[in-house]
Amino acid sequence: MFAYDDKRRLFLNSANMLIPNIQGYSIKTVLAFLNSPIFQHIYAKKFNEVKILKGALAQIPFPKLGKRINDSIDFMVKEMLATRNLKHLQAIDDTIFAVFGLSGKEIKYIKKEIA
Repeated sequence: MFAYDDKRRLFLNSANMLIPNIQGYSIKTVLAFLNSPIFQHIYAKKFNEVKILKGALAQIPFPKLGKRINDSIDFMVKEMLATRNLKHLQAIDDTIFAVFGLSGKEIKYIKKEIA
């Protein structure tokens, strides 16, 4: 689970900080990808680790995004953070699945695997 903190109030004894800089991605878009079912699935299959390791995290592929897709995901994340409405989460996940070009069958498999 990755969180977004723009108020400098997220500190726990076991919290790790991540300040991503991925070309073509806003921080909120990176947040969406890191929390997406597909990234959870990729991490689990590739590394078979419960603990998230920095080196392993750096190996997960971020697809190239156009400005329109980045802006759309960024907007949805902002809406979700502002409203706390989980309907935005489904729209974000659907958009990320579309970025990877996954079929309904593949999406169902991924969701089943990470459940």
